[in-house]
Amino acid sequence: MSRGARIHPLTTANRKLFGGLTIGVGVLLSVAGAFGLLSFYVHWARVTHQNVARYIRERAVVQQLFIDPSFERLMAAISYSTSDTFSTTWDFDRGISLSKKLFLPTPMFGEMKYRYRPNVGVYNIAVWSGLHFRHFAIPATPEISGLLQQADVVHQIHFETDDYGFKPTEFDVRGESFKVFFLGDSFTEGLWVDPKDTFVNLFGKELKTDGVALTPVNLGVNGYGALEEEWMLEFFAPQLHPKLAIVSLFPNDVHEDYFKVIKNVGIPAENYTHMFGYLHRAEDFCEKHDIKLVISLVPVKEQLGPLKNFTFFQDRVKAWCAEAHIMCIDSMPYLTRFGADHVYFSWDPHLSVEGHRHYTDFLYQELKPLLHH
Repeated sequence: MSRGARIHPLTTANRKLFGGLTIGVGVLLSVAGAFGLLSFYVHWARVTHQNVARYIRERAVVQQLFIDPSFERLMAAISYSTSDTFSTTWDFDRGISLSKKLFLPTPMFGEMKYRYRPNVGVYNIAVWSGLHFRHFAIPATPEISGLLQQADVVHQIHFETDDYGFKPTEFDVRGESFKVFFLGDSFTEGLWVDPKDTFVNLFGKELKTDGVALTPVNLGVNGYGALEEEWMLEFFAPQLHPKLAIVSLFPNDVHEDYFKVIKNVGIPAENYTHMFGYLHRAEDFCEKHDIKLVISLVPVKEQLGPLKNFTFFQDRVKAWCAEAHIMCIDSMPYLTRFGADHVYFSWDPHLSVEGHRHYTDFLYQELKPLLHH
């Protein structure tokens, strides 16, 4: 037997050792590779404003690795007790609990609704948790402001409501001039844009340039529908004396799932009856108080692209307005000229700053003869 043959037992042991090490290294490399891929995916989701897939983000180990502690502190600060909230309806038929610190519980036509508190600071924020985005409308307090400085906030708008609880414009609504009421939901309020960039404020600047003595008033509130809009009209008209009321309607005014609305899938007929009932009441009120009522239709982002042929909502409202002799204008053909990328946020269904400018131009172009009259 050669000398080399004598080391076979040692070689076998070494092979076992090396084999074990190789498996261990392989496992470590696999774990590291998987973690690297997961980290890349999470980073991609953050950059592209996408949520990490639910089946991934709900895993405890993933949450421990990626959830931002500053996000958890923010969530703890805005988690209100039951006594700090009240229940109401949002986007026509979705139940929701709202903060009493931000909203006033308000009975409207026998239903518990809401409006912004006067002179309260408001944050509209989009914040990254580490695995998904959360969108909030929350009171602006020193505590919240400090926590937002630490959190990964990707979009933030701050404003303070005026004496009436409206999102402000650059114009004083307390004066004796006649007003233009802008009634609607989050599109009218101007979610995700500063007060100066809302179409309400921009419309007011057009009025001023043209020498038209009307003051714009933003009565839009996130989640409103025809019921709330009519209540706001009747409640504030005696105080502020509007001569023109523009109601901007969006498909979620008859169902929270606006894709079902534009495709006319599963929408109960009574939903339209409900909306048209309050619009008819608005027309009666306006006629009695010498106010011109205008219905303006705002399209879903996808209606400027792949769903451009789904116009059931617009057609239904225009037909009803024609029968009721109410002026109705449809912004969809005008906004289609620019394309969705130049009208809406890429990460949200609402009008971007550019979109507010385009919608202002549409409104003023359509209403200029009426305004001068």
